Amino acid sequence: GASAYRREVFVRHRFSEFFQGYAQGEDVEMSRRIARDWALLECGDAHVVHDHAETGRPLGFERGRMTVRNRTFIWRRHNTGVGIADRLRYWCDHLFSALYYVGVFLSRPRQIHNLTYAFGLVAGVVEYGIAPPRYVEPAARQGYRADLKLLNEGAA
Repeated sequence: GASAYRREVFVRHRFSEFFQGYAQGEDVEMSRRIARDWALLECGDAHVVHDHAETGRPLGFERGRMTVRNRTFIWRRHNTGVGIADRLRYWCDHLFSALYYVGVFLSRPRQIHNLTYAFGLVAGVVEYGIAPPRYVEPAARQGYRADLKLLNEGAA
């Protein structure tokens, strides 16, 4: 999806620096934080052009590993008090995704990226089980406040 935010949002919020590298999910995570203070609106009629950069996505294995890492970061940050059944369902989703991509590879063996992506998913689950990422989010930069003040003074 595409998103747009009011300038005032950035006084308190910014995209998490946790997602440096391959930023899959950074928009979801930020939207969940912004929704605590603002009403989020949807425009189903909007049209955007999304051109992928050639170097924008890592190779299959690294992308699979980072998918687990990023989704788990979002899930843990925004879903507190989940039960054992929900945890099991969450982790099974990653493992079923890995099986799916192995199946896709078996049906199209020339597309090796599906197999490496599946291995990356499994590696991400194992890596998370051994050493879950710990991250403390720094506060939003104060420069946004100054920019907003200048913007408001210029409009007056």
